[in-house]
Amino acid sequence: MGYVAYLGCMTSGRLLGDWLANHLGNKKLLLLSSLLLGLGALLIASFHSLFPAILGFMLCGFGVSCVVPFLFSHAGKSATMSSGVAIAAVSTIGYLGFLIGPPLIGFLASAVGLSHTYFLVVALAGVMGVLIGRIKMEQN
Repeated sequence: MGYVAYLGCMTSGRLLGDWLANHLGNKKLLLLSSLLLGLGALLIASFHSLFPAILGFMLCGFGVSCVVPFLFSHAGKSATMSSGVAIAAVSTIGYLGFLIGPPLIGFLASAVGLSHTYFLVVALAGVMGVLIGRIKMEQN
């Protein structure tokens, strides 16, 4: 149920992403994304019951929904490298995360427990928010 909630909210967020970026601006949208991801992971890690976990997965889905499309969009507009090279770099990092993430999460979950592993996601969402807050970005 959590996975379905996550995917449904991620899909909804992607469908609304351009509208949100036009109304909030890219930086505010990314800050909101990091906040939703952090709150969702905090709910998952803190409560050991079904409904808070589903709500947490929903928030995580909304939180990650606009990040990847934003990265691909801005990689295509890169001023420091050709758009093809920039998109390839973003894709490579994405594939590395896809390959390394699950074994790393499994290792950490077996070492410290799955709920503690979600606290790492909370911390990473906080780092994401801090880094986004420090960059200068055009509104759209």
